Parts: sequence; C-alpha cells; structure tokens
Amino acid sequence: MSYASDVLDIMEGEVGVHESPWGSNRGGCEKYQKPWGSWMIGQPWCGAFVAWVWDRAGMDGMGLADPSTATMCNIASNKGLKCSPRPGAAFVNCGTHTGILHHDMGGGVWKTVEGNSNDQVQWRQRDLGGWTIYAPQEIKSGAAPPPPTTTWYYIEDVHQKGIREFGGWATAKARDSVLRDMENPGHYRPFKREYPDPDAPYFFEDPSKSERYYGGWTSKSGRDKSLISLEEQFDRTMRPFSRQLASSGSASADDMGKVD
Repeated sequence: MSYASDVLDIMEGEVGVHESPWGSNRGGCEKYQKPWGSWMIGQPWCGAFVAWVWDRAGMDGMGLADPSTATMCNIASNKGLKCSPRPGAAFVNCGTHTGILHHDMGGGVWKTVEGNSNDQVQWRQRDLGGWTIYAPQEIKSGAAPPPPTTTWYYIEDVHQKGIREFGGWATAKARDSVLRDMENPGHYRPFKREYPDPDAPYFFEDPSKSERYYGGWTSKSGRDKSLISLEEQFDRTMRPFSRQLASSGSASADDMGKVD
C-alpha cells in the first residue's frame, strides 16, 4: 500500500456526492467545506475536496491544498511540490479549477476525480497540457503509510519485582520466535488472551513469579473497572498505563508504556 493508493480508494468512494439543491454549493459537498469554517459553506469547493481527500489519506491536506486554486499554485511553487503527473497528485488551473489524478490514459490524457465538477464529485478525463501538477511529499516519494496501531490498557502492581508476563505480540509466530531465544524456554508458558478485539495479543509468562502486570484490556473503561477491584483485593495502589502497538509489532512487559 501507499499514500497514493489510499488517495485513489478514498476519492473513488466519493464519486456521486453532489450539491443539493444543484448549483448551490450546499448539500453533500458541505463535508468538504466545513473543515475550513462556516465562511466556506456555499462557496466553490473543488480545492476543499482535494484537501479533504489528502487529509483522509493521512497527509496534511489543509496545509497543502486550499479552496483558492490560486493559493494552491503558490503552495506548489513555494514548497517545491511540483512534479510530473502521477496517481494521487493534484492538477491545478491557477485561479479556476483543481482535481486529483487517477491514472494515465496515454497521449497526455489522464483519468481524474474532481469535486465541484458539474456540481458533484465525478470522473473526468483531462489533457494535462498547461496545468500545474503537484503532490504532497508522501506521494512524490511513493512512501507507505505507517502501520495501524491498537491501544491496549494494562495495570502494574509496582510492589511486585521482576517480570512474570511478556507480551503482547500480534501473532503466535512472533511470540514463539522470542520465546525460543529465552534461557530455558520450556520454563515459560505461552498463552493468548481472548478479548472482543480480533487482534488480541499473544503472551508468555514465568509461572514461578508473582503477577506484576494485568492486561491488556481493549478499552480504558474496562481496565479502570478492574483497577478498582484489584486495588481493593490487594489493599494497595496500582499503576494504570497503556501501550500502543503496531498491528504487526510487539511489546514486552518491561516496556512500561504511557500512563493513561
């Protein structure tokens, strides 16, 4: 995956969004206008559409596109973002119109998706001669977005020393690879906690040690409810914290995470 492919997926899903009533710059297009403030409602929105799509793809859309296409041309020049045509880039007629490139049809003609085109988001095709082409650095470089993360919530009993639990890995294979490298791996017990979250992590523990870490919960409220019960049971204060794990990543129990 890449930022460019995300841009294409997002804008394809917007095709058909239209003004209501037609010709009013109101209605379905208002979701692209609203991030700019109430002044933008009812105004031409082709540049706002580009900004909205880039934002949804994880880039600084509102810093790189603008309701004013003249301003977009200035951004392209001032930030050194001009480039050759490529999927996900903007094409701009300075002061008139803008949209996003989808794919090359040959002969200098590109398939595009454009907001405020006949009062809607629609497919078009454009000869790019004379247009300014520019793109965010993420698209220019072909960079991939960072992997998605999941936040898990835990409790630490700070009165207990040492580590009993190690985790959590997103896959059993990743966990077992680490387990094999432990001294005396047969001493440890591999396990997986089942939670409502389908990406529940995998752990292993040293059964000879007392519990120090409890978790993880997929919601802060669930963790905090259990925190009350554990503090009453052991008659001492425990430390709540969270870890943010990449979908393919891992964290060990000595990674304390963020207090939350």
